[in-house]
Amino acid sequence: MMPGKSSRPHPTGGDPSPTGSPTDTDAGMHRVSNPLDTEEFKLTLGRRIRTLRRQRGLTLHTVATRAGLSTGLLSQIESGSVSPSLASLWKISLTLGVKIGDFFPQGELGKEFELVRAHEREQVVPSHADPNSPGYSYDPIASFDFAGDRVEVFLVDVEALSREEVRFYAHSGRELIYVIDGSVEFLSEKNYQATLHPGDMIRFPARYLHGCRGLEHSGKLLAIMYSSPHETQAEVTETDHALED
Repeated sequence: MMPGKSSRPHPTGGDPSPTGSPTDTDAGMHRVSNPLDTEEFKLTLGRRIRTLRRQRGLTLHTVATRAGLSTGLLSQIESGSVSPSLASLWKISLTLGVKIGDFFPQGELGKEFELVRAHEREQVVPSHADPNSPGYSYDPIASFDFAGDRVEVFLVDVEALSREEVRFYAHSGRELIYVIDGSVEFLSEKNYQATLHPGDMIRFPARYLHGCRGLEHSGKLLAIMYSSPHETQAEVTETDHALED
């Protein structure tokens, strides 16, 4: 046996990969289905929301009212004619008592490793019909429970906006924002603000109204929302008013 080289067989019975890491076809790995095109994606998302709503015996009007949305908007989302904003999707998930990830195609359950290629995810560009839509698009990265907490992870592209155009919202739990690219201004109630650059992170109670905007150019950030079952799942509130200077 050569020094420093393990005699332990590779999990698949073949040679180890050049990096020594498991290959895509190893036991326990799986590939998710190919991404849906935009129209099919909206239809699939809408059908999933409708199914979860009906399973709970809730009417369209009831869910819309509890989520703080118009019945017309929720109907358009369920029919697949409108892509919901992240804020609207969060409201719907809280009302139905599910994770946002439950609205999207899931990989095979019961596996230890879940591999999702970049081209296999679907970026959501909210429709202008959703009043929460201006200023960003989002890519659902992961949704899971960890140590009793509900965790939602998103890759968010934030447009360069004026403060007057920023949409503010709040929700239960806490949120962590990590800037990947560009400069982003974080705004919250009580006139709290911070300019964030790549590598900067801010964590805060999500019950405070908050919003982000790109400075000069669009920015890219990782947003992680998490809450424990002991926290009150308060309705998401929002305002159209920009914070005062």
